[in-house]
Amino acid sequence: MAGVCRLMGLVAATVVLMVASPLIGSTNVEAAEVGSGAAEAAALTAVAAEAAEAAGLTPETVEVVASTSWTAAIARAAGATRVTVLAPAELRHPPEYDFRASDIAKVAGSAIVVWGGYEPFIQRLIQAAEVPEERVVQVSTVNTPDNLMAQSRLLSERLGTIEAQQAWEKEFERFAADLRSQAGAAGAGETRVLVHFHQQGLAEWLGYNVVGVFGPDELSPARVVELTQLKPDLIMDNYHNPQAQAVQEITGCRRVELRNFPETETDTIETLLLDNARKLGLLGDGPADF
Repeated sequence: MAGVCRLMGLVAATVVLMVASPLIGSTNVEAAEVGSGAAEAAALTAVAAEAAEAAGLTPETVEVVASTSWTAAIARAAGATRVTVLAPAELRHPPEYDFRASDIAKVAGSAIVVWGGYEPFIQRLIQAAEVPEERVVQVSTVNTPDNLMAQSRLLSERLGTIEAQQAWEKEFERFAADLRSQAGAAGAGETRVLVHFHQQGLAEWLGYNVVGVFGPDELSPARVVELTQLKPDLIMDNYHNPQAQAVQEITGCRRVELRNFPETETDTIETLLLDNARKLGLLGDGPADF
């Protein structure tokens, strides 16, 4: 219980300050290198501040338009405070959203558009609104803390919010360490898991014994049989594209549907991870079953 309270406290303490966006650097943050030294980070901070000042941007005026609640959470971790989400969070699979005419004005007037690279509506929307390439940033949405910190760090360089991101990351590192410790204490390493492709990174980061990966394509009858023969203790399915119902019926093991996209448009990365951890029974309040 002490670990749970500590996790909750770290979520509440997370800092999400925002400063202006200079719109500099590569348009694809996945291609940038991670892990720069202190001197390079200081130089980037200086460049970002100078570019923001030259552009006349302020924390109160700069805006970010995010494709989904997932890219919005990454933008907030990067330091953004004025974030508009396009795809409604209540959609089962937000990338399938079909943009509206009103979205054109939102994107056309935005300082920067953040997407994951797999949302077809963003490509059509950018073309319809004639959004220049330098205002569009693609992030990797693999749901591991290490990747999320890296992506928020790189995005903050584009937004000029490096200091705010650093404050968030300091708290998030503690949060992630506590969450991983909770998983270890709950016996993740001794749990044989079948995991959906889009939850594989999280399962491995938590320390589960991943014995098989399925999806994202529909499972054939032959593949279902193969997966049942792996004798899993737990199935980590994907809420947005569940695939393993048949495997659960045959094996009788527990199946949990985890989320990639936060449940609301204002949820943070921490909220999402806590929700998934709760479903897995890592927070001491019992597992969820489907």
